[in-house]
Amino acid sequence: VATCGSNLTTVQIRLLLEVLGVEEITLAYDKEYVDTHSFKAEAYRNKLYKKIAPIVNKIRCYIIWDDKGLLNEKDSPVDRGKEIYETLMNERKYITEQELEVLKEEGE
Repeated sequence: VATCGSNLTTVQIRLLLEVLGVEEITLAYDKEYVDTHSFKAEAYRNKLYKKIAPIVNKIRCYIIWDDKGLLNEKDSPVDRGKEIYETLMNERKYITEQELEVLKEEGE
């Protein structure tokens, strides 16, 4: 499902879960950071986690996270070709409820 921006709406969530019966989701947004260890990267990761929070307890959730510098800033995961996309998909990060709880506690 294309989110047409960076929002995962309640309508899209309902479509994925109730209509299509999706069992897992992978967020594959454009890379919005250069250095994986930067504040900008941490803020971006938190943004992605918040998007996936409403469904993480319902289906398996993953994010594509480029920590090897395979993409340039603003690249989508497919911009660098099939091989890099497949590498990113194979190394995608599984998101658990526990990770979201840690994020929530850090924000308090």
